[in-house]
Amino acid sequence: MVIKMKSRQNYDKKHTAFLGLLALPVGILTLLWFVMWENDAETELTVISLRQDAIDISGKGAEADGKRVTIEQGGHYRLEGMREDGQIYVDCEDEMVLLELGGVELCNPEGAAIYIEHAEYTTILLAEGTENYLRSGRDDGSKGEGAAVYAEEDLCISGEGSLRVAAHLNNGIQSKAGLRIDGGSIEVEASGHAVKGKDYVTIAGGEFRLSAGKKGIQAKYELYITGGKFLIEESEEGLEANQVIIEGGIFDITAEDDGINANGGEDKQKKKPSEEIVETMPNLIIKGGMLHIDAEGDGLDSNGNLLIEGGELVIDGPTKDDNGPLDYGKENDGACRIQGGTVLAIGSSGMAETFDEKSEQCSFRYLFDEPYEAGSEIVITDADGNELYRHIAAKTGASVVFSSPELVQGKTYMMRVGEQHIEIVQDSVSTGKDSD
Repeated sequence: MVIKMKSRQNYDKKHTAFLGLLALPVGILTLLWFVMWENDAETELTVISLRQDAIDISGKGAEADGKRVTIEQGGHYRLEGMREDGQIYVDCEDEMVLLELGGVELCNPEGAAIYIEHAEYTTILLAEGTENYLRSGRDDGSKGEGAAVYAEEDLCISGEGSLRVAAHLNNGIQSKAGLRIDGGSIEVEASGHAVKGKDYVTIAGGEFRLSAGKKGIQAKYELYITGGKFLIEESEEGLEANQVIIEGGIFDITAEDDGINANGGEDKQKKKPSEEIVETMPNLIIKGGMLHIDAEGDGLDSNGNLLIEGGELVIDGPTKDDNGPLDYGKENDGACRIQGGTVLAIGSSGMAETFDEKSEQCSFRYLFDEPYEAGSEIVITDADGNELYRHIAAKTGASVVFSSPELVQGKTYMMRVGEQHIEIVQDSVSTGKDSD
């Protein structure tokens, strides 16, 4: 299979500069915004006050035309008030825009509540102590395009306030370029994807509660998460991108299909790729964090490499044999390896993959003749009775894959699953792996 991904070497200077800014911690980044504007004598705060019967604008750079407020130049804009049928529309070429949400409730029955069509880059700042609500469409089953927060350009969301998004038409928060989220309490209910980016989605912090008709968080090319707390209550797939890299965070993911998926993205079948497209092996890399995945498809699924380097991961995987708790792109010469962290992956046995012998950390897989029931307690101990791990199975299953830094080749371990007692002899790096 040929997987295609946009090359970061081909990003233009504007994009590179933006990524440089986004690499800064959220506090420094926010401070930089204000310093840059305070040093500009022509920059001032513009306050946009929304009411159902009128829109008041104090300051320059924005104009109201009926239901729509158009922001025509870079600057700092504070949004407050409530309106049931309006839109904030950003249209300023090659300028920075800061949209501060200071207690705003804005709904657009026909499309995006905030639509950023042109800007050098835009930050949405969730003001500390404020609650903000944005909605697209009506709660009547109607469908549409775009998102409740929609940007054609790079977008950053930061701050310490809260944002609730109801996306009845399609996606919740979407950028057609890159999306960075650094903080805030963000709740999204979307008929499509909850959070979506194209070039990348990078998340460094914040609290997320997501419910999606499609993907919880999706990027076409790269999804990079270093921190945050994530509750994905409903999704087709929890996380998806060509390159998925998780370095930290706390995750509780429920998915009808795959929990986390590293695939080829939307362009994997593209017939005439542009010069900015190169072939790239999909990678799903977990370096840290605490993850619990409840998936009816594959728990972790990579069309290429599946690499675990750290963290704690528990997968309550599928009940049907056409999926597995772990899945990787063996057909694409992908690898499934572990070199650190703790993994318990349980579920059906028909497609139950495990880590390979080139792993740096020991693991074992056990396949049951008879399935264990939901609610069965799984306890793994060493030969002296010291407990290595304990978990209650959420669903029926017939396989267990376990890896821990405490597993040592040549040692014997005990596993109790419900009333079944199994002795595991760790006779190789990957005990129980099928011979290739």
